[in-house]
Amino acid sequence: MKVFIKYCGGCNPRYNRVREVDNFKSKYEDVEFTYDYDNDVEICLIICGCNSACADISFIDKNKKTYIIKSKYELENIKL
Repeated sequence: MKVFIKYCGGCNPRYNRVREVDNFKSKYEDVEFTYDYDNDVEICLIICGCNSACADISFIDKNKKTYIIKSKYELENIKL
């Protein structure tokens, strides 16, 4: 499985996004995580630092399973 990760601009983060994503990734050693979007991506994780969720996702295919994460708790609840 290939999972795309995109971070927002980080203008108003309410949690340590990088640390939480690193913790999340460590649970899924058999998953390929990438920061480059392509057609092979099966799931998209949009990591936003606050409730504004202003990250640009207009380039993501609407048929891709996409999670917009606005807190560390939302990320903890994602099961791949």
